[in-house]
Amino acid sequence: MGICPGLSYAKSKNADLHLQGGEIRLSVSRNLDAVLRDWDQVTSEAPFFLQSPFLQSLETAPPEGVEFAYLIFHRNLQPVGIAYCQTFEFDAYKSLEASLESGDRRWYDPLRKFLARRINFRTLVCGNLLFSGPYAYFFTDTELDAPKLVSEALIKVSSVLDKDRGGIQGLFIKDFPPEHGADLDAFRKSGYRDFKFLPCMHMSMPGDWGSFEDYLEALSSKYRVRARRAFKKLGDVEKRYLNAREIKAWESELYELYREVADSADFNLATVPADYFYQLKNALPGDFNVLAYFDKGEPIAFISYFTGDFGLEAHFIGFDSAIQRKRQLYLNILYDLIREGIEMEAPRIHFARTASEIKSSVGAIACDQQCIIRHRTPWINRLVGPIVGTLQGPTEEWQPRHPFK
Repeated sequence: MGICPGLSYAKSKNADLHLQGGEIRLSVSRNLDAVLRDWDQVTSEAPFFLQSPFLQSLETAPPEGVEFAYLIFHRNLQPVGIAYCQTFEFDAYKSLEASLESGDRRWYDPLRKFLARRINFRTLVCGNLLFSGPYAYFFTDTELDAPKLVSEALIKVSSVLDKDRGGIQGLFIKDFPPEHGADLDAFRKSGYRDFKFLPCMHMSMPGDWGSFEDYLEALSSKYRVRARRAFKKLGDVEKRYLNAREIKAWESELYELYREVADSADFNLATVPADYFYQLKNALPGDFNVLAYFDKGEPIAFISYFTGDFGLEAHFIGFDSAIQRKRQLYLNILYDLIREGIEMEAPRIHFARTASEIKSSVGAIACDQQCIIRHRTPWINRLVGPIVGTLQGPTEEWQPRHPFK
């Protein structure tokens, strides 16, 4: 099969490319169904967030301006690896708008605004904009040099994708935890630049926590008093797990709460549509959960999360900022995630990025996960890493807490 010239808009068509002098054949599709058998063969032992049921659920409610690309590597006619990609328009000013236009003026803001207004290019992301973690590629053939293959593949794929939109200029790979340091170094040698980002927060769950009370007893007196004070402030707020029908019924209210949080974030690459939570619950009823908080019959907050053998993965959140502090909604949400993790005997809770200090105060610890970026124009590439880092400004300053005895 030859390269499909309409790959940017022909969702069901594939393109075939060749790597390493023809030894590896690369199939590229915009639609997972078109390559489902090969994808499933490779990812049967891959993390949940690279498996087809989850990825197909994202296709039902894609983030605004984001499209998908599925790369499958074949050796001797057998699928031996995959890479999960997304394409979007990286508009630096739009991604940083809340931070740049906030009332808190900082001396470096004029520089950030100047640079942000000039950085706008079509980007190919290897990994998932909506999740933190190493969900970019997976290989079953351990003899292959995965970073070398992926790096070559992304360059070739970027030359055929989205030609009707000016083509792909930027390549972005996320995320590399410390144990993937060798792969990260290999990509750096291929011209990728480090992209500063906040650490991921997670908590490994002790096996002797049989109940939430065990967690509370493990806290020092100061933090145990703090937790009970938060429970008291929550008062008579009703907590309710929502099924797909209920999520649909409260869709506009939940989405408003989500946008209130998302639109105030310092850095936001992707925004999900209003039916996103319904579509995920409908497609993954046993894996995706929405816990909503109601006051006088109206939702005032919610947390969405995934559960499975991997543990508990916190996802998007929403709350009414006008009453957040009074009710300590965010702190109570963190405690409820821990309660759920204990009840389901999760090995680990992934709290994602942002709000590092308050997550640390409930027992989460930081884990750096490096992102890297590359521009296809060499002279721009030499500047893109430092520029993007400058756009974010200084990394979030926070004090790690030690809440346990």
